Amino acid sequence: MTKTQNNPERIPDHFYDWDADNRFPDLRKLLDDHSPKAQKVNDLTENIKNKTQYTYGNHEYAIGILTNLSNGIEGGSGFGKEVEEFEKKYRGVYDTYTDFLESIDESLEVLLEAKREKIREIVKLEEELKVAEKTKEESWKKYKELESKYEKQWEKLLKEQKETESKQA
Repeated sequence: MTKTQNNPERIPDHFYDWDADNRFPDLRKLLDDHSPKAQKVNDLTENIKNKTQYTYGNHEYAIGILTNLSNGIEGGSGFGKEVEEFEKKYRGVYDTYTDFLESIDESLEVLLEAKREKIREIVKLEEELKVAEKTKEESWKKYKELESKYEKQWEKLLKEQKETESKQA
């Protein structure tokens, strides 16, 4: 095994074979600091994607059915005589048409508020993602700067090793 003057170890031909992440604790620390930040960005991105992609299943069918029902009643002839009599006799409702439309409107408002809340949640997650991406970029930049310093050190050691080998040959 050939050795350089100051370094008894054989320097590999490729920087990544030198395993700088494990060789230098400060570089490992920056990488360990960066990894959860990158994971948070991935998690937020996936969460936003899922909430956006599957938002249709969140009360959409009920909203559509109630809206169509309300529109159909408003534009139609209302209820039959039997329904009107039943409502009057058992529920004490004298204007079934108005009572029904008000009930549907209340239900629609509850469902639409739930839908709006989900949309607000997506917007909040997007803002959180912007902050997480910036933090991730900053930590990656610090890591790459330190890695570059160690790569220059590796290049110098490799050059010395090759010079020593060529002198010995």
